[in-house]
Amino acid sequence: MPSSAPTIVYNDLMENDSATPRALALVILRLVRGLREETSETGLSPAAASALRRLADDGPMRLTELARRENASQPATTQLVGRLEKSGLVGRAAAPEDGRAVVVSITAKGADTLERRVVTQERALERALDGLPSRDRELVAEAVPALGRLAREINRSSLEAAQGQTQGHGADDPGRSEE
Repeated sequence: MPSSAPTIVYNDLMENDSATPRALALVILRLVRGLREETSETGLSPAAASALRRLADDGPMRLTELARRENASQPATTQLVGRLEKSGLVGRAAAPEDGRAVVVSITAKGADTLERRVVTQERALERALDGLPSRDRELVAEAVPALGRLAREINRSSLEAAQGQTQGHGADDPGRSEE
């Protein structure tokens, strides 16, 4: 049975609908995929890189908070943190206010690995930008502040949505174990 969804040709969409949310989403997905391919040598999965970035940006946090902020299940986050801990990229400790809870933090090795990933991505972007006409490079540079604000808005909205989903579901119950 043929699909009723329209076929979208990426290059046509880029030229004709560059300001639409759909076009922006497709461009971002392509950028992320390309950068992920460039950084495969770090051995970090996208989920691992995201968790490390979250810990680097937001500081140590409870395992359940990390799961909530990463929009992942607690069991999946526990497994991920276990792998990261085995690799020496994060450390775990009992929460000072509740010894049953676990606080996760990035280690120096984790920060170094994350920095290598960022440098690799930066170099890939520099090479790609060098291949663009100067006007396109200017347009990209002009768009960066607005894209930063857009990223903050998306993160704020998703954090609020995640907080709304955990309200009344026992996620913040101090009696719950976090391991």
